Amino acid sequence: MVSADPDQQLLAAQEEITLLPVCSDENAQAFLEKYPLESILAYLQRCEPGGQAEATTCSALEKLLSTSVGGAMLPHIVPYAQHGLAAESHHIRRLACTLLGALLGAPGGGQQIATTDPEVLPALAEVLTDADTAVALAAAGAVERLARSGPEGLTLALSDAPGGCGATLRALALHSSA
Repeated sequence: MVSADPDQQLLAAQEEITLLPVCSDENAQAFLEKYPLESILAYLQRCEPGGQAEATTCSALEKLLSTSVGGAMLPHIVPYAQHGLAAESHHIRRLACTLLGALLGAPGGGQQIATTDPEVLPALAEVLTDADTAVALAAAGAVERLARSGPEGLTLALSDAPGGCGATLRALALHSSA
């Protein structure tokens, strides 16, 4: 029997997405037409922090946004991802790092974020010290993708200018060597 509760329907659909070995563009398009990104993010806010529904939602979002259909939405998730970097839940922090990493790895993605949201990259660099190893690794991966995205990305990763994360990275290096 299919539940009439929209949250339960969304959770069931997300579970189906997470079971797919690879989420195709067609799967992502169909899912996002039925469940717009805003409704998924609203549901995620209602989930119990650290709970199974939250973990499933984060996993589904990661798969959906890794498609070209979802990738086109990445620039629109920056404010959510920035907020997610400071979330209580390790699932949300890791998802935020992963999604920012996908955007930062694209040509010009780092420059776009540094220009429109200059506090995102320093906040991402701060997450490198997260107590949850998976979160810290996702943050390191995002910073690495920025640095490898080209000369502009490397400059942003090492820059002290607003929008860069160089000052935070140096402070972390000094702190860890002390």
